[in-house]
Amino acid sequence: MKRARHLRAVLSLTLVIGIFLGVVDGLMLLRQREMMLEGAAGHAMEELKVIGTLIKDALERGDYRMAAQFLNDWVIRDPLIVEMKAETSGGKLLVNYARGKEASGHPYTLSESVSIPGGQALKITISEDLDSVYSNIRRLALHFLAYSLIVAALFGLLLWLWIRKAAIAPVEAMMKKLNRAKDTLEEKVAGRTAELTKANEELEKEVNVRKAAEQKLAFSESYLRSIITNEPECVKTIDQDGTILDMNPAGLAMVEVEDPSDLIGKNMLDSVTEEYHEPLKQFFKKIISGEKGVMEFEIITATGKRRWLESHAAPFHDPRGKRDIILAITRDVTEQKKLEEHLRHAQKMEALGTLTGGVAHEFNNILTTIIGYGEFLQSELPKGERVRKYADIIRASAERAARLTQGLLAYSRKQIVHLEHTGLNGIIRKMDGLFSDISIENIRLEISTPAEELNVLADKAQMEQVLINLCANALDAMPGGGTLRIEAERVEMDNKAAAAHGLPAPGGYALISVSDTGTGMEKEIIRKIFEPFFTTKGVGKGTGLGLSMVYGIVQKHRGNIIAQSEPGKGSVFKVLIPLAAEASLKNGETARDKS
Repeated sequence: MKRARHLRAVLSLTLVIGIFLGVVDGLMLLRQREMMLEGAAGHAMEELKVIGTLIKDALERGDYRMAAQFLNDWVIRDPLIVEMKAETSGGKLLVNYARGKEASGHPYTLSESVSIPGGQALKITISEDLDSVYSNIRRLALHFLAYSLIVAALFGLLLWLWIRKAAIAPVEAMMKKLNRAKDTLEEKVAGRTAELTKANEELEKEVNVRKAAEQKLAFSESYLRSIITNEPECVKTIDQDGTILDMNPAGLAMVEVEDPSDLIGKNMLDSVTEEYHEPLKQFFKKIISGEKGVMEFEIITATGKRRWLESHAAPFHDPRGKRDIILAITRDVTEQKKLEEHLRHAQKMEALGTLTGGVAHEFNNILTTIIGYGEFLQSELPKGERVRKYADIIRASAERAARLTQGLLAYSRKQIVHLEHTGLNGIIRKMDGLFSDISIENIRLEISTPAEELNVLADKAQMEQVLINLCANALDAMPGGGTLRIEAERVEMDNKAAAAHGLPAPGGYALISVSDTGTGMEKEIIRKIFEPFFTTKGVGKGTGLGLSMVYGIVQKHRGNIIAQSEPGKGSVFKVLIPLAAEASLKNGETARDKS
């Protein structure tokens, strides 16, 4: 097999050499052909010129017969000429010869002009057959080809002999040694293969055990990652300094961040309100020390919203980083805090209402007696009497106190309510006329009502009282002028929205918003704004019952009022009253409610 490979290589090289020599021979033959053809053509042209010189003397003597004889003798002597024609310019034909054999296909035509006395010329045209030249070229090509084949064969033979002596013989000797080494190696390989086979079987068993363990671990990790990813609460890991190491999608949504890279690696204290920075640091130390704990704190999301979070944390050892970190599950308790705040506020207001109602009721009974006896004294005393003046003061003070008790009764929801189908749009637009009458300077009133009428089951007079009190409160907040805006719209509340807004039931509600561009209020003031007798005005400038009356009326109509304000940014009071389609008289109420 190896000799055959060497032989094929030698033959291939010989073939390449032969092709190379053939190309060289072809180029040489082409050059030789050109030289032979050029030589034959040059020889013919020289002979034609010589003949022209010889016959020129005869033509000058006018001996045309001698000139024709010279030309005929030349044709007979030169076997290459196959045709000759000699004709004067005057049309006289001296020679018209054509050899009687077929043309070989290699003709060559020449012409020469000889001057004749009298201004004429003799034109001699000959055609030579170059077949003999081409025969010589073919013979020369065969000789070159034969020489090339002989040279290529000799070179191939010498190359084969050299390879045989210099390469094949040593290789064969080396192959014998290699075969012996191969046999020895195969024996060793067979023994080692048996050992490796046994070791491989044991390794496969171990690998299968490890694969099963890895699959189980991968499933556990995938299972836990799936739980964490789909967990609706925030699951995160942080280090002892508060740096966020990982957080699930629910946590990102909780802080309103879309790209995890915007949060991972940053300290969670950056989004926590400042008052909870130090408590959280102490909380982290407690967890890292090995304890578990729960803590509530407030954050500011990426969009600027405030949220209350409750975090349950436990220590966790990170084997990759070889350190202790904190694993925390955090839930958003903002709505719960709001509900708790609503509940506490409702309970406080209910307790104040009960107390206020009882006091107002008893106080109203006492005032009834005072007013009755005051009227009796007025009727008994003439108008000119000095004592009559004291009776008038007694009755006026008692009536002023009675009006005060009416406000307290309204707050405690113990005032008489006349329920009827009432359109709020008309009541709201009526405020425009009221403001036109009193002509308040530097105050611009803007009113917006929907195209559809907002029908509610309510006491019309008390609804008007709600708007008047809210507008009066807004005007007091804008001593330097501003914009008072009253807007109304229909809103739909589901169970969650109703609970968040402190409403008793879901459904359709009329939302009346009264906003101003005044001084605004602090949070502490907003918490007490609806309490009776609470006022921010100076002594003698207010009773503190205006907004408490509004609160009591709205609560009596199964609605709610929400105050929103910031210092320097004005205030908004939102009144929610159930629409008539959803309103119903419950607990034995009639169109005239007397509680």
